[in-house]
Amino acid sequence: MAYSGALASTQSRPSPTSYHREGVWHDQISQMPDLNTPGADRPMPVSLILRYAELAVRHAIVEPQEDGQWLATIRDFPGVWAREQSAVEALTVLKEVAFEWAILKIEDSDRDLPPVGDIDLNIV
Repeated sequence: MAYSGALASTQSRPSPTSYHREGVWHDQISQMPDLNTPGADRPMPVSLILRYAELAVRHAIVEPQEDGQWLATIRDFPGVWAREQSAVEALTVLKEVAFEWAILKIEDSDRDLPPVGDIDLNIV
């Protein structure tokens, strides 16, 4: 994601794992009038995507595996899963995976994200 104008020279693109740390900055920048259309020059609505991931995890299916680990998945979120030593760890990692998955889908202009609660990221 490249930023327009003066921002391009002073800011580098955060890695997907740093979006949660950069969320406030991104949300403040996204309120700028010249960045009001989706695309490469528009920062991510990080707090909304994080809320989306949190709500999605509430619908997770967590199952014990034969090897003692726990598998967490979310129906209608293909490829989003976590396998960890405990159910709590699996849900924690699943939230991170759902967040990063949504970021990638938006960056790639995939408009097939399932709505969660009252959040529809397909219109971001």
